[in-house]
Amino acid sequence: MALASDTASSVVMSLLMKSRRSSTPLPLVIGSLGLQSEWLEKVIRGAFFNSVPMGSRLGVRVYLPLYSQRAKEIALRASPGCTVRPVRGRPFGKYLMRLALEAHGLVEVAWRPKDPITRGSGVELLLDSMRRLITTEEAVSLARATSIAIPSYPHAYLLKRRLTLGLSLPPRHKEGSSCPVCGRQLHEDHCPFCGAYVGKGAVSVYSDELYRVTGPLRAP
Repeated sequence: MALASDTASSVVMSLLMKSRRSSTPLPLVIGSLGLQSEWLEKVIRGAFFNSVPMGSRLGVRVYLPLYSQRAKEIALRASPGCTVRPVRGRPFGKYLMRLALEAHGLVEVAWRPKDPITRGSGVELLLDSMRRLITTEEAVSLARATSIAIPSYPHAYLLKRRLTLGLSLPPRHKEGSSCPVCGRQLHEDHCPFCGAYVGKGAVSVYSDELYRVTGPLRAP
């Protein structure tokens, strides 16, 4: 995977350099470090991928080809306008990566619609399984007992399992950088306990219909 990543990175860098040399630029907008968003810089600095420790526990080495140093350099050299572009009347994300795939002759793969990773990886089946292992009554009781706005049934099941195993919860964080979902300390705007990402005025966390019930139960 690392070799494929390096090859694709070389293609993208070649496209970037061509756009700078050519009198007829490729449909890319090249920017400087100063134009990169705060979000991109935070992701490059400290994103966390659960697949790495999970794989390690299973004795599997996990590669992150799109988070390699080469990929980070490309992300910083390209302006945010290179991230999403309309192609044949449809918006496509990961525009540079799609160009690299197309350059390798993988046209059908390059321009296929994006599916959530939970669908292709089988995680949806796992989430459905955990959803059936806990009732609404149990989930609400847990939310009241812990003062956590449990965002989904899978969250509730995992919390139940943690407590059943006698594992303590991380302490609540009372200062400004606390998670608006569970109250634990944020690290680079990410909550390692419930998985929430907190941006300017927005919270992103996996949730389902349970969140409508447990949301008001979180302690201030």
